[in-house]
Amino acid sequence: MTEMDDDFLEYDLDWFLSSQEGYLAHFATAGQGPIPERIKSSVEDYNFIFDYIYSLEPLSEVYVIEGNLPAFSNDNQRSCYLRSFVEMSSK
Repeated sequence: MTEMDDDFLEYDLDWFLSSQEGYLAHFATAGQGPIPERIKSSVEDYNFIFDYIYSLEPLSEVYVIEGNLPAFSNDNQRSCYLRSFVEMSSK
């Protein structure tokens, strides 16, 4: 297994956490957020899970909580910012 190095961690990474109750959480690092050691320990496992999640079809509608968003100068900027979050949330 190949551990994530500093160059790999500079990317905007999506990682996932599951609970015993069956909930799945999605985290995005923006190239600087913390990543648990267990996830950093294997690029291969990370890629496998990432590819699997992205291959899933949307299963639900998504509601954006507007109060949690930064200010945008236009709708296109807002749409681009939210695209990956909405896509992941629908899975």
